[in-house]
Amino acid sequence: MNMRKFIATTFVIVVGAMLFGSGWRMSTKKVQKIENERRIVSEALRNAELAIQGRETIVHQLEARRQIDLAQRALGERNYGVARQHVSEALARLATAKKIGAVSAADSTAVEAILQGVTSPTDADSGKLSEAIKSLDAGLAKSVPAPDSVTPVTVAPPTANDAPDYSINKTQ
Repeated sequence: MNMRKFIATTFVIVVGAMLFGSGWRMSTKKVQKIENERRIVSEALRNAELAIQGRETIVHQLEARRQIDLAQRALGERNYGVARQHVSEALARLATAKKIGAVSAADSTAVEAILQGVTSPTDADSGKLSEAIKSLDAGLAKSVPAPDSVTPVTVAPPTANDAPDYSINKTQ
């Protein structure tokens, strides 16, 4: 009798251990799968954040370019106060672009150095603003991606099968 109890108890323990082990192994695979998916999503999120930073930097640089152009126009109209405001806005935009960190310091430092010398613009500073525009355009030409590389077209062109059928059903 004791031998039967011992064998039954041993059998129950072995079966329980096997069930526990197989369940644990299955859950380990699920955890590994979830961890791999988390790692992939985390990497995609980081890449998206870097892309957004780069695009924000480009927007600030383009806005600085626009402000310099507006300052140059204001100088042409002999409106020196407005030109000063546009130059200070351009400097602020370039500083913001540099703070984001997606622009190299060398690209915006040259433009900032030119604009620092134009704190109170006069007619003679129009050439400096043109130089700043050329320098900023050269930097933007390197950093702005080609339109096709930003958003590649992945949708197939429409075919005749995609056109809606507007004919009236005459069998009614």
